[in-house]
Order: sequence, then C-alpha cells, then structure tokens
Amino acid sequence: MELTQLLSIHSLLVKLFLGFILAGFAVALVPKSIDKIKRASFIYTMIFQLIATAILATGIYAIVAFDVPFGMSEIIMSIVWAIMMFVEIKKHKYIKNSAYDDIGLAKKRFLTTSIIELLLTAGVVVMMILKAKGVLAI
Repeated sequence: MELTQLLSIHSLLVKLFLGFILAGFAVALVPKSIDKIKRASFIYTMIFQLIATAILATGIYAIVAFDVPFGMSEIIMSIVWAIMMFVEIKKHKYIKNSAYDDIGLAKKRFLTTSIIELLLTAGVVVMMILKAKGVLAI
C-alpha cells in the first residue's frame, strides 16, 4: 500500500465519521422512550468508537510505515481523538445510568455531545486543509 492510498482511506474515514456524527442528530431526535434512547446511545457509541479508532489507526500506520513526520498537528489530532472518546463515553454513561425517565434531558445531552464532536472534527479538518495549503504552519 502506498502513502497516497492510505491517506485516501484516512480521508474517506473522516468523511464517513462526519456523516455519522450528523446522523447522530437523528438518533437523538427519533426515540420516544428512555429505553430506546439508551439502546440507541449504546449502538451509536460503539460505532463511534470503531470509526474514530480506525481513523487514528490509519494515521498511526502512516506515521510508522511511511516515515511521516510526527509534528504538532499529529499531536493535536491525537489529543482531539482522546477528548472525543472521553466525551462520548461520558455521554453514554450519563444516558445509561440516568435513573429518571426524563427523555428530554437525555436527548439534550445527546445533541450537545454531538455538536461538540462535530465542531472538534470540523476544526481538525479545517486545520489540516489550512496546513496543506500552507496557510497554517504547524
């Protein structure tokens, strides 16, 4: 596999991830009971972690296999990955352990977390586009 192929896969995974986060808004709005949103949250969290970890793995593979320099942008992407995983797990635990039947609060937590994750992912994408164009020197 060449570096360009690996970067294409990485880019495709990021686009898939952005689409998945946008689909998460529907996951938060559709369920009508707290049990359904708990189940949807579990499935969403597992798929979220799968895609996010695949993105990280392709990035690490590019760094190791193709001697891509490990600079500040890679450190920022790794930190953002860790933050997103932390936020997603906290959201799922909050929804799973909610002892009350307030579906509005669970939906609000789901939507707020999705917005945070969308902004973090979009921020990293914009950072990498600016870096590629030479506008940002990281």
